[in-house]
Amino acid sequence: MNRTRVVDVAFDPRDVGEEATYTYRWSADLATGACVVAPLGVRSLIGFITADYEATESELGFPLTSLRSVTGRIENLSLPTRLVEVLRRTAEETLAGLPSVFALALPPGAKDRLTVTWRILGRKSEVAGTQAKEVLRTIHDAGGCIVEAKGKPLAPGVKKTLLDLAKKGFVARELRVSLPGEGRAVELKWRLSADDARVAQFLATEGKRKPAQAVTLIRLQGMDKGEFSRAEIKALAGVTEATIKALIDAGYIVPVGDHSGPGVTPPNPNRYQQIAIDSIVEAVIAQDARRFLLFGVTGSGKTEVYLRAAAEALRNGRQVLFLVPEIALATQSFGRLRERFGPQVAVLHSELPAAERLKNWLDIRSGRIGVVMGARSAVLAPLENIGLIIVDEEHEGAYKQETMPRYHAGRMAELLGEHHHCPVVFGSATPSVERFHDTEASERGVQAATRLLTLPFRAADAQMPTVSITNLTVGYRAGQPSILGPELHVRLEQTLARQQQAILFLNRRAYAPFVICRDCGHRTMCPNCAVALSYH
Repeated sequence: MNRTRVVDVAFDPRDVGEEATYTYRWSADLATGACVVAPLGVRSLIGFITADYEATESELGFPLTSLRSVTGRIENLSLPTRLVEVLRRTAEETLAGLPSVFALALPPGAKDRLTVTWRILGRKSEVAGTQAKEVLRTIHDAGGCIVEAKGKPLAPGVKKTLLDLAKKGFVARELRVSLPGEGRAVELKWRLSADDARVAQFLATEGKRKPAQAVTLIRLQGMDKGEFSRAEIKALAGVTEATIKALIDAGYIVPVGDHSGPGVTPPNPNRYQQIAIDSIVEAVIAQDARRFLLFGVTGSGKTEVYLRAAAEALRNGRQVLFLVPEIALATQSFGRLRERFGPQVAVLHSELPAAERLKNWLDIRSGRIGVVMGARSAVLAPLENIGLIIVDEEHEGAYKQETMPRYHAGRMAELLGEHHHCPVVFGSATPSVERFHDTEASERGVQAATRLLTLPFRAADAQMPTVSITNLTVGYRAGQPSILGPELHVRLEQTLARQQQAILFLNRRAYAPFVICRDCGHRTMCPNCAVALSYH
């Protein structure tokens, strides 16, 4: 029985349902991971090829004559082979359908920016017919290709001629996603004004009346020498274009041109940092898929260890993936990376404008980006050659996706490390129980466990604070209940006497989650449900 080569295409489940995988005819330009446009009913949808194989009619379960062909391959949206394998493993481990997992990898806004490019292949002199020659001359005068963008179709006669020329091999039809701002001048980078006194004056006087502008300046103050595009500043500060424009017009944010490069002298690592750096760098050079837990107290210099190891990966011509648990934590890390590595750093997270996120995704896919930093979804970045993966604050629950597919970015990082043959560094001041257990397994000689690297002291000879723990039940038993223990009460009075300030952090709202009578056991309840009222 004849066997026919076919491909399976997974579409976005939001378009066609959870089991949105369909079979199409194979062609020479199709391979696993390719992004294609394929017909489904009367619609044309974007999907990824998840499998490429040969099958008989009986194995497929339907006549071969009913097989349809894909409309075309989108040139710059294909997924790296290693990422495809990780997506497959993730689907298996999370019991999720392939379409829902592959849909995570499609950058936002890609469907709306799809263009058709007609490119001359040569042999122009062999073309017959006045119309065909005129169309080829038009393409030649336009630089060898013309673009048919969405909403701007070509004239029906021209389109028909191009299709005929494509069948004869005179022109090629290519599907691409257009890059936002493609063809424009390089966008300027911006930084905080060097006039620190003027910025401080604004924060002290006008900051309360203009909170969005104040927040933007404070964020930029935390990123010394950082240089960013306007879209990056908007995303990092969570403000609008109007806020950025007002700060530029007032001279608080100034242009630095389209050049940006590393110019920061890194601090000298201490003994424990150097041990951690040497261990990770050794694995980077050896391309060893080893796992490390960098267990360091707050302020111990874990970031400097990350940056030194990342520099080694870049020197070896490989890429770096840097994950943080939440978008809010990305700001300072992004600034540090930009200071050290310049414009080859890109950020990916859901709060970026769709156009900026797509631009960064395409830059990463093209290989122009060396370091990718972002929250959980950045683990899906289309990196071809990863040399180091960093999972900062690995204990955070934000690395877990709460909706289907319920993947864990830390687990996907491990799979990426295995496929790219690179180390994965998990960092935390309070490691998760599971990760710490892995390090103990490593000490017992269990294969594929995690090696523990410890930073017990703060960097740059900084001193740890003195911590006192007070048992408040002692006061209750003595008949002197209070939320302030005797020592804290005295220290607050001393602080105020010195005309200094103090900050008290509470672990919850209200003084007590409920109030109960110690004689009769009565509790004040919500009149509408069975929840005790909090006492304020």
